[in-house]
Amino acid sequence: MNGRQRGVALITVLLVVAIVTVVCAGLIARQQLAIRASSNQAQARQAYQYALGGEALAQGILTRDLKTPSAGGSDSEGSADEAGGGVTGGLGAQVDHLQEAWAKPLPTFPIDEGAITVRIEDLSGRFNLNSLVKTRAAGQPQIDPDNPGGAKANGKAKVRFERLLTFLEIKNNGYADRLIDWLDTQPERTGDNGAEDNEYLLADPPYRAGNRRLEDVSELRLLLGMKDEDYRRLLPYVAVLPADAKLNINTASAMVLASYVDGLDPARAQALVQGRPPAGYRTVQEFKSRIPGGGATPPSTPTGDGLAPDDGLGTAPGGGDGSGGGSGDEGLGVSSQYFQVISEVRVGDRRQVLVSTLQRQAASRDGRAASVRVLQRNLGQSVRLTPAAARDDKG
Repeated sequence: MNGRQRGVALITVLLVVAIVTVVCAGLIARQQLAIRASSNQAQARQAYQYALGGEALAQGILTRDLKTPSAGGSDSEGSADEAGGGVTGGLGAQVDHLQEAWAKPLPTFPIDEGAITVRIEDLSGRFNLNSLVKTRAAGQPQIDPDNPGGAKANGKAKVRFERLLTFLEIKNNGYADRLIDWLDTQPERTGDNGAEDNEYLLADPPYRAGNRRLEDVSELRLLLGMKDEDYRRLLPYVAVLPADAKLNINTASAMVLASYVDGLDPARAQALVQGRPPAGYRTVQEFKSRIPGGGATPPSTPTGDGLAPDDGLGTAPGGGDGSGGGSGDEGLGVSSQYFQVISEVRVGDRRQVLVSTLQRQAASRDGRAASVRVLQRNLGQSVRLTPAAARDDKG
């Protein structure tokens, strides 16, 4: 073999070695990616199971609170509380307040290569967005043939929502009217600032109005003209609950309380929050007695838009919600039924947040057992820390 042939052979060998090296490097890179993907999936599943454990812990805490007699109750009251407060002196706490175990910060729980943080928040202490529209209760006769669903704008709730927007320094660009149109089934716009399908179909991309109750607070971002900064400012103060859910005056912030009570400004509401009894108000009437002027609401407050002035959220006399009976509670109560649990898990370099909505129901006289059930789970959210202002004005 001459020198020329030996040179060609050497080049061929080098080319083969280079090709084999590139192929091997690719195989190693793919294997590393596969190992990394498998590790991520394993950590994700592990983090989710830990988050479910945090949710179960919250359920246990709420159940134990339900079975603990209220410090402010009395055996003579002894009524089952459908709003989650239980039976005073036996099956549960009729009054829910921020000094109970569920409302106190939980420690961070260490786990292998990480930690779990669990926080329980009372959704009954926030403004209920679904209250802006009332629906016909089961068994009630149909009054309006043009509105078979029975959905009807709640004038008092609209006034309260607009009041909350004002207190939060949110320029009201028709948010209340548009939210009513999003919730009701009527094709006509509410007021001059309302929005129905015709307005939403002009958006880019086009979509339609919901025409149903909200299922998650994030749906607020779909309202026509809703700004991100307005949404974030509202977020700590609002919730999505059944339309007849009552506001717990023992856990509501000063902003929300001021929006509910006519003539009450945030400063005086903050004084009421700071002056709450250690075990909370036992009745709505006790709370009203602390309000300058008694917190009286005119019997028929005009709304200026033809909406119903009353909210229809009162209970029958002697209702077991701790409100003191009667329909004058105006959607207020002293117990809580709906809670939000935020479980944050860190495993290795993996972070998982599970936001769970829980409903707590006390035992009833007809034999229904006390329970805390999961209504909704939401994954993929960043940690939603309550802003300091929202925490501070709860007392």
